[in-house]
Amino acid sequence: MMGSPPPSCAIGSGDVAVSATAATRYLARQPILDVKGRVVAYELLFRNAPDVAFSGSGEMASRTMIDNTMIYGVGKLTAGLPAFINCTAETLLSEYIEMLPVPLTVLEVLEDVEASEEVVEACVKLQRRGYKIALDDFDYRPSLDPLIRIADFIKMDFRSTPSAERRRLIAALKAFKGAYLAEKVETREEY
Repeated sequence: MMGSPPPSCAIGSGDVAVSATAATRYLARQPILDVKGRVVAYELLFRNAPDVAFSGSGEMASRTMIDNTMIYGVGKLTAGLPAFINCTAETLLSEYIEMLPVPLTVLEVLEDVEASEEVVEACVKLQRRGYKIALDDFDYRPSLDPLIRIADFIKMDFRSTPSAERRRLIAALKAFKGAYLAEKVETREEY
């Protein structure tokens, strides 16, 4: 067709032709609902293809999501609602995370992050700046106690944590003063 660039490339600056796929960015936006079914926030998830699942480096995914939120704007991606963004230990310890807008950002500490003194101190510092902290895919172990004491949210996997186990965990987590979130609630019956 006249006037259209070839489908396999896009024109970059100067003489460089850039693959159209190199300029494509993917992300998933999953709503977080309250008990009345209203959307109150979104979890922004990295995707490296139009697939429904993530594969790859957690650190690269975290940094790419921060880039995406800076390029597109958190408010545009979430319609002005808070954004839950997955964070590795490296992300939490970097200054890069502080580019995200405080009132719209909840930092999700991934389940494989160790509650080292450095990580806990970073989370406390970020909270003092106004960020909220969530513990993602929560599976209790005593080493998490310092993070539990400061967390604003604990996210439990509804499908992999049986009802009796969820109740036992909630009863045992006396130091936690925040809100619990159920994730992977997929059907009306589960809701």
